[in-house]
Amino acid sequence: MKMTKRSQWALPYVIFLGLFVVLPLFLVLVYAFQDGTGRFTFSNITRFFTDKDALSTFALSMEVAIENTAICILIGYPAAWILANRKLNRSAVTIVLFIIPMWVNALMRTLATAELFNMNRKLSTEHPEVTDFFERMTFLPLEKVTAMVPPGGAG
Repeated sequence: MKMTKRSQWALPYVIFLGLFVVLPLFLVLVYAFQDGTGRFTFSNITRFFTDKDALSTFALSMEVAIENTAICILIGYPAAWILANRKLNRSAVTIVLFIIPMWVNALMRTLATAELFNMNRKLSTEHPEVTDFFERMTFLPLEKVTAMVPPGGAG
């Protein structure tokens, strides 16, 4: 039996990082410097820094991010201390702690990338297979879950 290096285990995470972190951020950067026809422009950036609504939205986003970070630290550090000092089935707990955030990140990044394709109609009409892929990646995993929730959320 051949032993594999630990660094080979990182390959799925590197692929995931490239597809769902680097690619969407690159697309946002590209679209930030394009006008409606796809030509390079700084007008979007200057409009962002001069528009009161955009700046207030940015300020609110930063406020939510700081609050979220504080909550995660307040919950995460005590949880890590408890996990480190208790006799638990650490392998099962560790797997759950690593997988759940990846599900949330994958769903949010897929929705963001799908929204980028929805914003650029030309790209979606020229490459419908790409938009179909992101739609399937977004809604198929939730197909069985939403059937369990009754209409109106009443249980």
